[in-house]
Parts: sequence; C-alpha cells; structure tokens
Amino acid sequence: MYSTNKRSLKNFFLTAVFTVVITSFIYSQPAPIFPSDDHYHPSRKIGMQKVEITTVENTYDVIHQFLDIEVDPAIQYIKGVVHTTLAHGNMLEEIQMNMNHSLSIDSIIWEGRALEYQLEDPHIIRILFDSILEPGILRTISVYYQGAPEVSGFGSFIKSTHNSVPVLWTLSEPYGAKDWWPCKQGLEDKIDSLDVRVKVPSFNKVASNGLLAEVLEGDAHSWYHWKHRYPIATYLVAIAVTNYVEFTDTVQLSAGPLEILNYVYPEDFDRYYSETKAVIPIFHVLDSLIGPYPFSAEKYGHAQFSWPGGMEHQTMSFMGSFSFELIAHELSHQWFGDMVTCGSWQDIFLNEGFATYLTGICVENLLEEQWWDRWKSVRKDIVFEKPDGSIFVSDTTEVPVIFSGRLTYTKGAYLLHMLRWIMGDEPFFKTLRSYLNDPEVQYGFARMDNFIAHAEQEYGASLDWFFEPWYYGEGHPIYEFDFVEKIDGIQGSIIQTGSAPQTPFFRLPLPFVLKFQDGDSTVVLWNEHPEEDFFISIPPEKVLIDIVFDPTHWILGQVARLSSTKDQNSAAADIQIRPNPVSSEVLVLLTKRTDELKTYRLIDMNGRIVEQVITADNFVRWNLGRLPAGLYQLSVRSDTFKVVDKLVKVD
Repeated sequence: MYSTNKRSLKNFFLTAVFTVVITSFIYSQPAPIFPSDDHYHPSRKIGMQKVEITTVENTYDVIHQFLDIEVDPAIQYIKGVVHTTLAHGNMLEEIQMNMNHSLSIDSIIWEGRALEYQLEDPHIIRILFDSILEPGILRTISVYYQGAPEVSGFGSFIKSTHNSVPVLWTLSEPYGAKDWWPCKQGLEDKIDSLDVRVKVPSFNKVASNGLLAEVLEGDAHSWYHWKHRYPIATYLVAIAVTNYVEFTDTVQLSAGPLEILNYVYPEDFDRYYSETKAVIPIFHVLDSLIGPYPFSAEKYGHAQFSWPGGMEHQTMSFMGSFSFELIAHELSHQWFGDMVTCGSWQDIFLNEGFATYLTGICVENLLEEQWWDRWKSVRKDIVFEKPDGSIFVSDTTEVPVIFSGRLTYTKGAYLLHMLRWIMGDEPFFKTLRSYLNDPEVQYGFARMDNFIAHAEQEYGASLDWFFEPWYYGEGHPIYEFDFVEKIDGIQGSIIQTGSAPQTPFFRLPLPFVLKFQDGDSTVVLWNEHPEEDFFISIPPEKVLIDIVFDPTHWILGQVARLSSTKDQNSAAADIQIRPNPVSSEVLVLLTKRTDELKTYRLIDMNGRIVEQVITADNFVRWNLGRLPAGLYQLSVRSDTFKVVDKLVKVD
C-alpha cells in the first residue's frame, strides 16, 4: 500500500461513499476520470445539445505547427498567428482548416503572398492557392487571426478566477480546438511536432505541451515558448495561464529519470505539494505493467485549472484537484489516449475505458485490498443503474453521450476487467503492451478492431463472442441460479436473461466459490446458453456450507436469484421417466402434483432444447425416436419449484 498521508486514504474512503450517494448525479457527467469525487466533465453545463462535426478534407499531412499567440487571463480574447507546415502527395489547389467564425482572419500568407480564402459552414476556412501546388515539397501557411473565442464542449477557452486572480485555460476535447486557433481538428492526422509561444502579462506563467524552451521577461509582458517533439492530436494541444507556483519532482523509471513539473495556484501550494507526490508510485505501476512512459525525452506535468475534473493534455495534464484517482487516470491517458488515440469518437473507450481501468489497477496495486474490492463493487452498481446502453458510441454529435460516465468509462473499464478474467493476467497485460507497441497505431490513431486483433493474438482464438455483446451490444446479464446438494455432488442450473432486449445473451465463464468446513474451492462454469444444467462432483466426505457467486467481482452481472437446497435422495422423488433408457416414446410424470403452469424441457449435452412443452398437466408424452442416442437432461420448472433428472436415449 502507498499513501502520501493519512488524510489521502481517508479521502479515498469518503470519496467512495460519496460516489454511492450521488451516483445518479455524478455518473451521468462525462469526463476523463474514474467515478469518484468531482472528476467528471460537468455535462449539466452544456446540456445535450447537438454539435456539428467539422471534419475537413484530409488532403494534406500536418508536419509542424507553431502557435504564436497573445492572451490576457483577465480578457476573453486571443490574437496571433498559426504557422502550419504541411506535406501533400497530390496536386493541390486549395486546403481546408477548422476555425470558429467568432474569430476573424487578418490575413493568410504563403511564400510572402496573401492568399484568398472563404469561410464556410460549419466553421471551415477554405484557403485558395494562386497556383496548383506540386506534391513532394513542404510548405508553410500562416494564418493571422484574432477575436473573442466562442466556448463549446467542456470549456474550449475559459476565463475564470482563483482567489480573485484571473486564470485562463483551454480544454478542446472533443471539438473545441477550432474555437481558439485555426487547425485541422479531426482524428485522422496528428501534428508531427509542435511549438507554442504565448505572450502574457508579466507575473503570469504559461503551462503547455512538451518542454519549456525559453522564457523572456519584460516589464509589462512575458513570453513562454514550449516545444513538443512527439506526434500530438489537435484536441490535446492546450495552454493555461495564471500566477502559478512551480515545483518539480523526479521519478526513476525503467527508461531513466523523468521530471514531473507541477504548476499550482499559490493558495493551494501547501496542500498540493504533498498530494502530487502520489504520482510517483502510480508511475512505477504503469511503467512495470504496460511499458515505458511514451514521452520520456520531455516531461510529465500537472497544471491546476478551475474546472471540476481533469484533462490529459499531452505531457501536461490539467487538474481540478489532486486525488489519487484523478492523478492515476490522467497519467494513464498518456499511454491510452495520447500516444495511441482513438481514431473516432465512436471508439472513445480506447481512451477512457482504458484510463478508468488502469486507475483501478493502481488501486489494486497500491492500496489495501478492501479498496480494490470497493472500487469494483461501486463500478458494477453504476452500470446497473440503467438496463441498456452500449460502450460503442453510435451518435458522436452529442458530447455527453460520447463521454458517458456509466458506459464509456465504467462499463468500458469492466469490459477490460472481464477480458482479463477470461485471458489471465499475463496474456492480458501482454495484449496491452503489444497494442501500444504496434507500429500501425503507436503515436497514431487506433480503432477497436486494432485492439481486438491483439487480444485475439494472445488469446489464440476469436473473441467475437465476447466483444460483440459487450462492446457493440447493450445491457448486461441477469442470472438465476438453482443448486440442489445431492449425495455425490451439486446438481445446478443457470438461467440467463439480458437486461436489454437488444442483447439477450452473454457467454462467459462464471466463478463460484464452494465453501466447505475444511476450506474453499473455486469452480468455473462456462455459461454457453441462456438456460443450462450442470453437475459438480463433490467427494462424500466434504461438508458443503455455502455457494457464493463471483465473490471477487470478475463478472458484470446481476443475480436475480441464487437458491440452494439439500436433497439426499434424487430428483426421482418428484419426477418419473418411463421408460428410462428409452428408444422411442417416453412418459414424463410428476409425482409432485400441482395445478400451476409448468415448462417441461429436454436438453441435449450441447445445451440445445430439443423438446419443450408448457402446460398445467402433470405429465407429458414425447416420441424421441428421431433423436440420436445419448445422455439428455430433463427439467420441469414452475414459479414455485424445479426438478432435474437425466434421460438416456438408446437406438
């Protein structure tokens, strides 16, 4: 266990309790942090409005961008120039960029000449060249602009205060980069390298991506120049400006020492100076399990901002607080979300589901066992609040739907937890590492199929049966378990229904713990069909005390009923099969007579129902001559009882 101080562990407990109390409020709020405390994007501030997806024509590759801008945290205004160096493989007459039309363009310059341009909806600049450009040459276009940024999403360009001091910050995910700078906003082209130079009133500091290359201080203004030399998605470019206090830590990782740079508000320095140190053991867990920090030639950092959550801006996460969970979540994003970025907001799970689950992994490895158990239990309760919903995002025009706390984050994290259960620890973590190291996606974009391919490679077989219902389907399984303890073992049955009609069945291996007088034993039963029976052999000297389903929370399923009874005789006490073995016609007779509606089922050893009758009668007759010889299970169920026996079919 690791804790920076006693208060941090206490806060973790209070946070978990707080989560349960306000689940219906917090977990509808999407954001990049696992459910607890105040770490979700406040969707209540943006409602459920539709947004226009302003993807431009992908006719060029952004090689480098230099943002040279001026801001004042006390004023909602930005002015500057963005130099974009691009490459293209085809003849070009024009290009498109994204920019909110609340900003105005002063000029667009290429090779010393002003270019014509057109403003088109939704928020697109069409830049027209004065000649046809041949491919194979790097070209730089400079867009000079200014204006009062219009705010969208979670706060693309926000002016606020802390302790009566102005602060300005950006948060561009998912569609907000265009609100404050001309860019190529989609998820198909990363900026290969980036420079950000910001002119601000003196006594302010600027936080941004990469390494701080230069600070020029004047009487009235200062200039902060940040350089970032890794590919970066447009929405991860960010600035934050205020009178920050700066301090650093160093973490020793497998690739060597790494600087951790922290910018916090002066009034919070005493508190956060200690709380930020929780990142060090978290770094060690992630470094050992999933691989080296992906931006090791630069830094990792935190910049405090006035927003109830966190955002994983590449190499410099913006933090509304410094809880254990928030630190772990945003750091996890540097691998999942920043180095490898979802190639569509439909697959935002590849960012948020992974970061949420890795937060849980840090809880598992660094805190006492009770908190890991609590973490899983609370996550399940969140998913169970509603019966439906898919991790896959079918509608990317509604920002709160993309960042659904219940589905994208929590159910997404539990999908990974169940995959780990199915695969085992070593293949699971090997899958994460091979996915991150895949040259097709490393420092680029990925879709769900990329991850599935790596999981199947390690598993050694198709996993369609798992991902189809859990990722693309809706809801979760609801189980009914019946156990009858016999002399030689346990006769049992599983009935599974889906919580949502769109996905009626989830195939899974189900763990049960058999508690005996002399110790516990775990049994795993593969649930292959919506309704099936099983038998667990138990030595006669064993005394069974209890049967517990999934005590360590591997399965995201609800239990509607788990009944266990003792029957020292046999199911034959309530049911008779005449004859048995049988070659053709058989009579199934209930000796336990009832007038209620009953379901008679004959099930083969593959779990298929081959005969079924629903009747109030206490007997049925079947002609089984057409069935192949073999062993069958016979069950009779009503609302008040169930009996099971075996039938042998002979030729």
